[in-house]
Amino acid sequence: MLKPLRLILLIGLIPLISHCATSEPTTSTSTGADGDSDAESSVSITVSGSTRTIVSNAIPDHGIDTETDYPNTLQEKTLTFTMTTEPEKNESTTSYAEPHKFGVATNGIPLDPFTAEYYNNDRSSGWHIDATGGNLGLDKYGAHIQPDGTYHYHSVKDDFFTAFGISSLEHSPIVGYAADGFPIYAKYVYSIADDADSEIIELRSNYRLKTGTRPDGPGGTYDGTFIEDYEFVDSLNSDLNDANARFGITPDFPSGTWYYVLTNDFPYIPIKFLGDTDSSFEGGPSGKLFNFLHQSHSHPH
Repeated sequence: MLKPLRLILLIGLIPLISHCATSEPTTSTSTGADGDSDAESSVSITVSGSTRTIVSNAIPDHGIDTETDYPNTLQEKTLTFTMTTEPEKNESTTSYAEPHKFGVATNGIPLDPFTAEYYNNDRSSGWHIDATGGNLGLDKYGAHIQPDGTYHYHSVKDDFFTAFGISSLEHSPIVGYAADGFPIYAKYVYSIADDADSEIIELRSNYRLKTGTRPDGPGGTYDGTFIEDYEFVDSLNSDLNDANARFGITPDFPSGTWYYVLTNDFPYIPIKFLGDTDSSFEGGPSGKLFNFLHQSHSHPH
């Protein structure tokens, strides 16, 4: 069983003013964790100047899922991520690919939506296997342990939202920061982006499965096995853009900010960036470490 989580250290948090935000969150919480490791979870979030640094020992505060048969063993290690506290949005969103990480949760665990699996193990095939479309052994939080022992979120599931205290009755707290510095919230936000008195609603992404069959590569019906099975349709469900982001006010940024939203539907964790990313989120284990067996299946349309 994991020992109780050490208190999260917050030092040097100061109000910051930029083009998109007028306040810096200054609160954090910590909880105990249950799992199979003897290590206790530890994370620190500090701000110095315009740089936020998040350091963790890679142990999730909610523990690991005792019902999941992880093929690899959780290992304690030091993860360090830095990002600007004054992010700037570029004119257009930017796509990215593994092994770049999208961001880091406030519990110090990486948010890493992409896999290193491709059709026929060919990165040039144009068909990238989605984390929820292959047999990657994701646990009830949407995470797994990679061969080097690092726990990371490939997706988000109901237990993830529960672990982070997400409630349909109130605006989501910040659950993480993206590699470009913009904050990440989880599905429940103000229905009117610039009105804190508006009702709380659940946002959905504007991605959907394509119809028909794949023109090449694996062939077959678009069923969600591959990232390319999905298409972005502006204003399909909500006002989120192709980076699962929007501009609006939040409890932490009453003057407004661009922010990302984790959703219950694809892409779950965003797969595009608004701004320039920090190099601390780049790199990672070789793709050879991610050769999980893919099992064909279908998704409901």
